[in-house]
Amino acid sequence: MPARMRMRATQSRMTPGGQRVIFVHGSPGESSNWRSYLAEVPEGYEFITVDRLGFGFTTPVRSEASLEQQAAAIRPLVESDDGRRSILVGWSYGGPMIARAAVDFPDQIAGLIIVAGALDPELEKVKWYQRLGCVWPITRFLRDSWRIANEELIPLRGELEKMAEGLQSVTAPVHILHGKRDQLVPFANAAYMQAAFESSVDLQLTTYEEESHFIPFSQFDDVMQAIQAMAERDRQTAGIGLPAAIRPACAHPVSIRGYERQRHVNFCKSGCWGKYRFELPLISELNPKRALPLRSLHLHGQALSVFGL
Repeated sequence: MPARMRMRATQSRMTPGGQRVIFVHGSPGESSNWRSYLAEVPEGYEFITVDRLGFGFTTPVRSEASLEQQAAAIRPLVESDDGRRSILVGWSYGGPMIARAAVDFPDQIAGLIIVAGALDPELEKVKWYQRLGCVWPITRFLRDSWRIANEELIPLRGELEKMAEGLQSVTAPVHILHGKRDQLVPFANAAYMQAAFESSVDLQLTTYEEESHFIPFSQFDDVMQAIQAMAERDRQTAGIGLPAAIRPACAHPVSIRGYERQRHVNFCKSGCWGKYRFELPLISELNPKRALPLRSLHLHGQALSVFGL
């Protein structure tokens, strides 16, 4: 991963010991695409949205075409010392990214929910205007998000081909949601995923006859139901319920200053990810009816930092 890249992660109101769900946007996009989900978090859950590398508040503003590196960027959020696993929800380009996460660190993944995901290499056709968008001086007139989208979408086919064999090893539950009228990511991707995830212990496909690409907005209830069903399955498989409290790993004393709570935790057994700093400011930006604590995650002395505003 390029040195000193920083990723923003925004956390919902946290239930101690709750099921962690991480939402990953497409290309272009940003964490705010999932804002409605952060405002409607069920009891017993912890929702986190991220700005993928190159988008939103990540810095520096540059592309990262490697799915391996994109997946590695969310690994600090996925890993847990208490044995709990995370559910990953990926929309569009976020679909192959979370699939790569399940290939690279499967023990940390409770399941994948792939919404209109682009995973079939054969369906990735580079348009002439995408290549034109990568040529100077055209790049000078494009928004950064569109320029970066071009730079990661053009090599996506090769990235999907490299990942294809690894998908056969994914055993985590997978729920695919795809619309038959999707003009951006063809519905044929669903058939490819059904074949690719043949080792999944629970593979489900939900199709929509009249839906286009924007299922996270038009089918909010279905996405939430898929999350809750997957969380319940993971709890039953693990033989556990929702505990009253989560066991922190190497936790240090918590100091409270005004509306900001800071906690220093070393989450890494081997030290490869260094130390994180957690901040829990109470803000009401997402839902004016209640204050939602959002967590900022800082990685010191390493290439990656995750932080929230």
